[in-house]
Amino acid sequence: MSHGQRIAYEGWEHGYVRSGDRGNVFYIRETIAGKTREVSTGAADLDDAVLEYREFKTAQKNGVDYVPREQREADAGNQNRPIHLTEELRRDYLKNCKDDNGRDWWERKSAYLVTWETRLAGKNLRGLPLRNITVHNPTRQEKATVKALYSFLRQRGDIKAHEDPTYGGALKLPKVKPAQDNHTKVIPKEDWKKVRAWLVANPCRSQGRRPRVATALAMDVLMGTGWHVRAVARFAEAGTFRAVAKPTKKVAGIIITPLEKHGRPQSNQVSRRVLKSAHQLRALGLTGWVGANASRAPELAACETICRDVKAARDATGVEFFGAGWHRHTVSTEAYEVVGSHGVVAAAIGNSEAMQRTTYASLGVAPKLPTRI
Repeated sequence: MSHGQRIAYEGWEHGYVRSGDRGNVFYIRETIAGKTREVSTGAADLDDAVLEYREFKTAQKNGVDYVPREQREADAGNQNRPIHLTEELRRDYLKNCKDDNGRDWWERKSAYLVTWETRLAGKNLRGLPLRNITVHNPTRQEKATVKALYSFLRQRGDIKAHEDPTYGGALKLPKVKPAQDNHTKVIPKEDWKKVRAWLVANPCRSQGRRPRVATALAMDVLMGTGWHVRAVARFAEAGTFRAVAKPTKKVAGIIITPLEKHGRPQSNQVSRRVLKSAHQLRALGLTGWVGANASRAPELAACETICRDVKAARDATGVEFFGAGWHRHTVSTEAYEVVGSHGVVAAAIGNSEAMQRTTYASLGVAPKLPTRI
């Protein structure tokens, strides 16, 4: 018989048998709701095929995928296979990482893994006692890195939860005291104006005199919405607009950035000035930034270039230190001091109320209450 030919087999009523050079293989064939499904059992004789059919029906009843016997046996063989933190594993993990937080963050994570590779040399990561990690007195970032590595191994199916020493909060990360607990992150108005004006007037000489006006427009949108820097980059690439019923100087329209945190669009009412800047920024798209760092993903290149432009303007004008991300802190704090509700402000800028209270406006002062005197 030719390889792979179907044959009938007396006693096998759940599908067919495919016969080839390596012998018979029993297949399950079922039609449910008009859809036909064919699955190899891997079994070569009727008795094993019947047992596999029972496994198939059990998996179907439990709502899980059926795994043939050969694969189950292979998985069982891998359960006790030692896993070591090698250069290959480190490479696989970093390839899986999204550098959403920028290249610097990705490179730091890579360096932390090299440190762990030295510390855990020769040790089996599967079921490693927690003391083998804590004995090194790791920093918060080092703990976060090793937790993320174990999470990757679980997701890839290399280990089970009970074999992960960091699982379920076993390896606790110390809480970080928000920086704004120590100093305010509200950008002084005059400093902000100086930085913006410098950006408009000074192109970037090291990058072919690239105009910095896109960053100045981004500062307007950041200060008018409280968005993250990356949200502004998303808006420049694919943002949309919506009109309001009765436009005024303070509320002239609505701007929408696609897929903000949690996968939902973020929309904000904005003033006439911010709306104008948003239209200009949307017309430019990412071209105002991406050329400065063409080797990076466009959105990340835009974020990094915005931050560099703000730093260059800040250094040139001699104003006090502030970063592009401080716009969110500024909007959060100033809005809270007018509205008096962390929840309302958090909803407007796409934050959680807890994050708003502890991080973005921790030094904000609520509006004065009506008092008798």
